Amino acid sequence: MNSIDITANPVLASCRRQLASFLAILVLAFMTAACGTYVIQPEAPVSTAKYEVWAMDQTNNIIHIINPQLEVVETVDLSEAGLERTHWINFTSDSKYAWIASTVSGNTAVVRAEDRQVIATFDTGPASHAADIYPDDSGVLVSVIKSGELVEIVSDHASETFSVGRTLKIAEDPLVKARADEFPSANPISSAFTRDGRYAYVTLGPALANGGLVILDLETFTLVKAYSPQEVKVNLMSVLSPDGTKMFVTGGSRDAKSLFYVFDTATHEVIAKDATRGAEAHGMALTPDGSEIWITNRWTGNVGIISTEYNDFIERIPFVGEAPDLLAFSPDGVFAFILLRGGGPTDAGAMSGAGELPAVVVVAVETRQVVDILIQGELTDEGELPALDYHGIAIRQL
Repeated sequence: MNSIDITANPVLASCRRQLASFLAILVLAFMTAACGTYVIQPEAPVSTAKYEVWAMDQTNNIIHIINPQLEVVETVDLSEAGLERTHWINFTSDSKYAWIASTVSGNTAVVRAEDRQVIATFDTGPASHAADIYPDDSGVLVSVIKSGELVEIVSDHASETFSVGRTLKIAEDPLVKARADEFPSANPISSAFTRDGRYAYVTLGPALANGGLVILDLETFTLVKAYSPQEVKVNLMSVLSPDGTKMFVTGGSRDAKSLFYVFDTATHEVIAKDATRGAEAHGMALTPDGSEIWITNRWTGNVGIISTEYNDFIERIPFVGEAPDLLAFSPDGVFAFILLRGGGPTDAGAMSGAGELPAVVVVAVETRQVVDILIQGELTDEGELPALDYHGIAIRQL
């Protein structure tokens, strides 16, 4: 692939509009020197859907809101609400409320999307990593790494009343306790739910050696299946197939080939697995048409694309930037918004990953090419790139 003169490409005009000229020059120089394998699409497609992209800088606890024209139109500072290191964000099915888990402050908050106000906060525990919303919006399941607990928050969004419900320490469930030597930590990372809301697929971690998967019956709040990290090498995310019959689960590290597994949601058994074609698989998202799942490989800077119909790898986007993290798609499937980790503090241990350029990279789904690079922040007093660290991202449909 030939090197591309990015400084001459008009696609970076949005970067120049958002930053002081000196920062733009720095960014362009960095990309020209380090990212010659970028494929930049000269003209971005048009997204006609109505939505907002909420991209979270967890170092500064700020949400950057992006519109379909790829403009950063608003920022929301969550620090005053007592949230520190805002890590994970999800919207309710009607996009009226966002749930955010914060690892350092050890709490989980609900934000009213319309006016951007935090309306309730719960002390769910140190390293509250992910807040995943039940399919019917009736509850939230929080994965708390340090305590090894799943914490339920019962939710009535219509009346804006919320309360802590059931809890489960995974290591003390009989299924895991009987095999304690196979589960080094039994710490939950994130959850995804079957279509009927009966079961939660909960990944363990954070390191791959401490990974694995457990399946929680939400009716009884007990485990019905447990896979050790030797049996299933996963440690981050799960995505349900469009028809609800399969759950795709992934994970990885820098030192091992990253894999994804496909589970039959009726039997909770593995029916397929394949490689993501990269190292340290992290983010995972379903295209709006349901045909593909994109997986970001953080250590190798690429994206693996898999077919939801055939359960196998179909394509690789060679490079989207250093340390790609979580991602989300515009509702019309025109754009993929991929977070690049910045220069701020990163996750601990084997899951750490950071790049030189904190950014939201916009990829045209049809062509698989980068069409824009959105960077938020100002130079430090020393003239350095901002210490941002993007992690949580979600789409709010309007």
